Amino acid sequence: CNEGRVGRQCECSSNDVATEDMDRTCRKDNGTDICSNIGDCVCGTCECKKRDNPDERYSGLYCECDNFNCDRSGNKLCGGHGRCECRVCVCDPMWTGSACDCSLDNNTCMASNKQICNGRGTCECGTCKCTDPKFQGPTCETCPTCPGVCTEHKECVQCRAFGTGEKKDTCERDCSYFNLIKVKDRDKLPQPNDASYPVMHCKERDANDCWFYYTYAVNNNTEKEVHVVDTL
Repeated sequence: CNEGRVGRQCECSSNDVATEDMDRTCRKDNGTDICSNIGDCVCGTCECKKRDNPDERYSGLYCECDNFNCDRSGNKLCGGHGRCECRVCVCDPMWTGSACDCSLDNNTCMASNKQICNGRGTCECGTCKCTDPKFQGPTCETCPTCPGVCTEHKECVQCRAFGTGEKKDTCERDCSYFNLIKVKDRDKLPQPNDASYPVMHCKERDANDCWFYYTYAVNNNTEKEVHVVDTL
């Protein structure tokens, strides 16, 4: 370089910065790469590399930051609910979490009685976590094993399974809210240890005063399902 000029391409003035200090000021500390190995040290200042995508950029004194390496949710940067700053998501209002994928809005947990999760659970990321294991459903409103469940569903199970009972003429309209699975005998009905959710065993009398047997449950997908012995 000509007198008074320093740097890899003689681009710097020796009056501005001493040659031996240039690389040092471009390192975050002694154990790190110059400009985090994603930039050039020009006159003691890091100039970060450019990305092909103009929306993506490196930044920071040592090019240690970027706006595209944050956590993702649903294949979206910061879940689509925040912005990426120095590899950390800064979430929009009402969102939290490392990927801004946890909603702080309790409306989805509000039950018809205006209580959060019917007072039987907590609202976490917009979803009810029921604290009473007997209760299930989006707002902890369903209790498949509570007294009265068998009687509540008796007529619909009867009309769906056998075409009899008080609801036989309105069965399709009133009783399509559960999945029906017929089994050959009582031994084939789901047992308490067979499923990861509560199962209620029911024994009811039909229109002809004969006993029929079924189980009622709400599965992990919040679908109501009934297993019924198909012979009376």
